[in-house]
Amino acid sequence: RINAYLSSNYDIIQQSVTSFSSSCLYTMGFNAIQTSLPTLSGVYSTRFFGLFLGLILNIIVIILLFLSILLIYSLLMISVETKTFQLGMLRMMGTTRVALVQLLLFQAFSYAIPSWVIGLVLAQIASVGVFIGIESITGVAISPLLTPNAIGTATGLIILIPVVASILPIRSALNQNLQDSLDVRHSKTKAVKISISRSENSQFSGILLMVGIFLTVFGFGTYFIVPLSLLTFNFALLLNLFFLLLLGMILGLVVLALNFETPLEKFLVFVIFPWEKKAITKILIKNLIAHKERNRKTSIMYALSLGFIIFVNVAYSVTINSFTYGMQRSQGSFLQVQAPSGRN
Repeated sequence: RINAYLSSNYDIIQQSVTSFSSSCLYTMGFNAIQTSLPTLSGVYSTRFFGLFLGLILNIIVIILLFLSILLIYSLLMISVETKTFQLGMLRMMGTTRVALVQLLLFQAFSYAIPSWVIGLVLAQIASVGVFIGIESITGVAISPLLTPNAIGTATGLIILIPVVASILPIRSALNQNLQDSLDVRHSKTKAVKISISRSENSQFSGILLMVGIFLTVFGFGTYFIVPLSLLTFNFALLLNLFFLLLLGMILGLVVLALNFETPLEKFLVFVIFPWEKKAITKILIKNLIAHKERNRKTSIMYALSLGFIIFVNVAYSVTINSFTYGMQRSQGSFLQVQAPSGRN
């Protein structure tokens, strides 16, 4: 009975409850009994609160998913860059490309599988405490065990995240020149890169394709899905579009923050080391510029984590305050006393 009310979308709850009650009425006879759905009426008053709460949880899941992929990607890239000589020796001794791919995938899964086990254990412990608290407040007993759907979702993500995160490190490891990999005299960090491209050999641009697909989806959502959700009063669809818009805003602000990475690094060098000689500060700045691509991943994780914390705090406060004000407006006061005769 409780499973019918676990969705954050009121339309799904209403469809499930009314279908069950209609089947019961059809069996017992419509004229024989009189029915009412008080629980569904109570859920109706909190339908927008449930939608916004589900929206916030979806954003949290997507951002944490992106952070997990970025973290494993950074660890694998650091491992590939620091073990260039070892990978070159393996290739010289006859190791195939498939074996190198398996090696990097095994390393990626070695990061993910322990986190999967620890995450399931902590989730089980937290769910026991949370559901015991809910049962003490509401008097409704809910099973504290993790559902098969939750375990299956976690298992699917633990397979998806390492595979997606290891694509670029595998490509970087396979594209390394064997001669450069075995060269231990020179640093692998390149401060200046020069690329020569010819117009007659221009290839297909994946970036332009992604931009075109994004603009097409954005236009379709703006001129078709938004009016459709407003005309059909499908607030869940409208909030899902709002969810995608918020994700785009967060990612856009993170990309915008990357443009201030180099000026901020220079500012911090002059603030933290004001007593150093001018030559030392120049060396520091040049080293920061040379390691700009490596530091960019850390900057993205820091900016995204900071934006995630700010967003969750603000969204939680706004949602709770909106729900509180809505309940006070419907009741008219902090406390309402109702007599048995119906008079307030």
